[in-house]
Amino acid sequence: MSKLMLIAVGGGIGAVLRYLLTDGIHRLMSVATLPPLPAGTLVVNVLGSVVLGFLAFTLPAVSPLSPAARMAILVGGLGAFTTFSTYAYETVMLLNDGEWAIATLNFFLNNGLALAAAWGGYRLAERMYGVVA
Repeated sequence: MSKLMLIAVGGGIGAVLRYLLTDGIHRLMSVATLPPLPAGTLVVNVLGSVVLGFLAFTLPAVSPLSPAARMAILVGGLGAFTTFSTYAYETVMLLNDGEWAIATLNFFLNNGLALAAAWGGYRLAERMYGVVA
């Protein structure tokens, strides 16, 4: 299978997983009657960042996967799983709805937690495998 086809398959899987997780979290949030923070997108962005941070530095060092298969996972799967464009849209919609405090919280949580998660994933890989980028 070509590299582009592998990335497309990985992207399809990542997009479906993103939808399922985000939808489930949004359902839980609505049942709990919490503020309208897009928590599903936040969880996906942070989870995707920690997994990408871990795998990007681990797979080349310890995995027998081909470079094309690694691209399918990292670019396709995790690229489609994380949701920066959705996060940006949801933040703009919160601003349009006058939810300035929630929009600001969403901005700082997504940026701060995703960066911390990527760093944490890298450090975890480094500790586990001695991987140095």
